Amino acid sequence: MAHLTDYGQAIAAVTAGIAGLISAATTPSPVTARTPAAARNDQSTTSVNLFLYQDSPLRYREGGEPNSAGIIAVELRYLVTAFPNHKTDPGAASQVLHGTARAAVENSPVLLVTLPSGSKRQVRLSTASLGIAEHTALWIASEAPIRLSFVIIANVDLTAIGAQQAAHALTDIVAVAGPGVIAVLSGPDAAAKPQSAAEVATALGQSLLEVDLGEVVSKYIGETEKNLARLFARAEDAGAILFFDEADALFGKRTEVSDAHDRYADTNPARVLDLLARAPGLVLIAVTSPGEALVERSAIDAPFPPG
Repeated sequence: MAHLTDYGQAIAAVTAGIAGLISAATTPSPVTARTPAAARNDQSTTSVNLFLYQDSPLRYREGGEPNSAGIIAVELRYLVTAFPNHKTDPGAASQVLHGTARAAVENSPVLLVTLPSGSKRQVRLSTASLGIAEHTALWIASEAPIRLSFVIIANVDLTAIGAQQAAHALTDIVAVAGPGVIAVLSGPDAAAKPQSAAEVATALGQSLLEVDLGEVVSKYIGETEKNLARLFARAEDAGAILFFDEADALFGKRTEVSDAHDRYADTNPARVLDLLARAPGLVLIAVTSPGEALVERSAIDAPFPPG
């Protein structure tokens, strides 16, 4: 995945937001975000620890199949534990703290956090009690003594990150644009690619010339070369960049294209790409998954949906 850093930063932002929410209710008892075994390191007073033990990404789906590049939301599960300042827990202080922390979350089911994109997103919070088996398994795995705990379930929409990543990818395409530069718009989100191609053209101050692959690519390489020469002349006269949409039949992975690929069974995609490298301007090629020749000859690949 190209943007795991943003995903990790989003999780960190949610963790910090929840810690701040609980801390506002439990002050002066500090709130930490550590593994259970390390929760009491350097702590001498009552404290609350927040331990993220599970993340469940919701991915973009196309045809019922998950696409690893498209995380659009995530459910996070935290183990929340209150600790006493002494092993005898005088006055049941940890139980009081436990109740205060849980009430703070239940009284604020929607938390506003700032994600790496700079946008503020709503995080929906709920609490749950652990069953004996899960509770025991978590603490044994943590190699720490079992303590009364509850779970916070946080659900956050990450589509703002996706929008930001898409904007960054298009900016990168504009930055490398030039004569004969080939840029790929890949992924299952076919609807977004024509709009994105138009945005690239606008950013370059040029028009967009959409090309039907079947009108220029022939089974005879000499004919293809002539067709492309005419196309290049049109593009240069119009001050346009070229856009080949839904070009999987020739430039996609052989195992992932439809029967339409049979039309180009005798066509060498590498040779056609070498001819496209003579274009007077940028060439955009949209595919679901780029084939080897396209990967080797493209300057950049912008995934749709981004991730």
